[in-house]
Amino acid sequence: MRLFFSILVPLLSMGTMRISAQPPPALVPKPPYVAPVPIYGHWTVVLESEPATSPAGHHHARPKVESQQIPTTIDTIRTGDLKRVILSYSTGASQQFDQTGIYFLTSDASGSGTKLFIPHPDVPPYPFYTNGFLFFETLNPSWFRDIVKMGGINCFHYQNGSTQLWVAVDSMLPVAAKSEGITAHYQFQPAPGSPIVLPPDEKAVLEKEMNAQKASQSVR
Repeated sequence: MRLFFSILVPLLSMGTMRISAQPPPALVPKPPYVAPVPIYGHWTVVLESEPATSPAGHHHARPKVESQQIPTTIDTIRTGDLKRVILSYSTGASQQFDQTGIYFLTSDASGSGTKLFIPHPDVPPYPFYTNGFLFFETLNPSWFRDIVKMGGINCFHYQNGSTQLWVAVDSMLPVAAKSEGITAHYQFQPAPGSPIVLPPDEKAVLEKEMNAQKASQSVR
């Protein structure tokens, strides 16, 4: 009997060792697959337009008009219900859009003052407009390919045709994207320490519009 136990105990120990030595399960993306847009946050998307390719495979510069329509950076600050987006272009020009609820405010390019508008559902208020993270709005988990490094960050790599997305493994924040000849790199800054506010001229225009809306509703 003692001989039986002296043989059985080492065998059990070896079995335990085999179980504990098994590799951990493979790391795979889990919902929500990409972090939601923060209520308080500040991030910048740096855009690069890839050279167009001719049928013969030669690269050539994109038309000047087209390149001017693509901003080099899109800077977004959100504090609660107010979101500010600044588009900067290679020409040195920039344009700021403030969004509060359904209203968008911007300085008119003609210099005629502040413009307030409610965009049509089918017409974006400005180039590359999104309520989420640019290029990541339609991410599908079935596009997952592997885990790679992008800019020194471990990322979940997704691909669907020519569209590629990279999401940080640890934070689930977007890192980079490639889509329709455009490469985007994300940079996240510390969240604002205090709420952003509308400039006086924008605030006056918004209050005038809201007062007009209230007056029309009271007449009804």
